[in-house]
Amino acid sequence: SKPAAGGEDIIIHFSTPGDVIAAFIMAQRHPTYPLNAVAMGPSRAIEVPKINYTMSWHKETQLIFGIQKLISSRMGALQNQKALLKAPLQAKVASLLIQLAKWTDSPNENEQIEISIPLTRKEIANSLGSTVESIIRIMSEWSKQGFISTNDHYITILRPRALAEFESLGS
Repeated sequence: SKPAAGGEDIIIHFSTPGDVIAAFIMAQRHPTYPLNAVAMGPSRAIEVPKINYTMSWHKETQLIFGIQKLISSRMGALQNQKALLKAPLQAKVASLLIQLAKWTDSPNENEQIEISIPLTRKEIANSLGSTVESIIRIMSEWSKQGFISTNDHYITILRPRALAEFESLGS
């Protein structure tokens, strides 16, 4: 997250278990991570000294491809967010939930997808630069329509195609 002008945090990225946080800065001469990392639940972090990272980078092609895949995935997500700047809020919420669902292994037998990280309405709002009330309104409507369900901050997408239709409102 990063503090906005008004003092509220803007959530830039949701990380999942096994995610590499600061790989993109390791090539910098004096790497400084430009954001705050805030754990949303029990977490572990491993700090890798730059020298170890650099030595591994030169020897391990799997590391190179893994980091390249990670960075290109994040760039794609950022470009998608930028493309949605003027989209209706429903399209932005749908896009965020679909993006988070992609990190989940696979849909269950009913094509339902549980997002593997707990999310509050405030975190969704902070991620999209919106108000909590607007997010509550959209999520409540979608719950009533059977598109999503929530249980203890975990969101399950019950009808992925319905959310994809909302996401397409932004294109």
